[in-house]
Amino acid sequence: MELETEWIDEFDRQDEPYCSLYKAAQDTISAIYLYVNRENELFHSRQEPLSTENGTLRKAVLVDALKRNRIYAGIKYRPLSLLRYDIGVGPDSVCRFVQEPETQGKLVSEASIEDMSWRPAAPCLQQVNCLYVVFMEVWDAGGRKTKRIRLRRKRGARRTRSKPLKDS
Repeated sequence: MELETEWIDEFDRQDEPYCSLYKAAQDTISAIYLYVNRENELFHSRQEPLSTENGTLRKAVLVDALKRNRIYAGIKYRPLSLLRYDIGVGPDSVCRFVQEPETQGKLVSEASIEDMSWRPAAPCLQQVNCLYVVFMEVWDAGGRKTKRIRLRRKRGARRTRSKPLKDS
């Protein structure tokens, strides 16, 4: 006795054009590094894919990426802010996203370097999800350091004071 599976194959063929609209967890996140100089001018950007596990970017991967990209053209930079853009659009809200794209995405400023999660999204829109890292140039404050004050004794001066003699 053989089971009839033609109807399943027909359903799969009809459903194939819509597979790119079903929600799925992301395998990679695009990290965009923005470099700001001393005059607060954005002068360079670079992009790199970071691997995720089930839509979650692990702290170790993020710290490694920050260490790799903190030096540009021989100048050291420090991370100023981490901005996570998350768009979680599935087949039920694609029409609403096309009509009102600004209501679907969330730009979140991360307060600390921890694991970051992105909502599942349609594969055709997953490239919109990204992480922005703003690097600020590190420079020496120069004359703003606290000056050390040294107390010096005059030559021949004693450390302790002797008691005056009493007249008896």
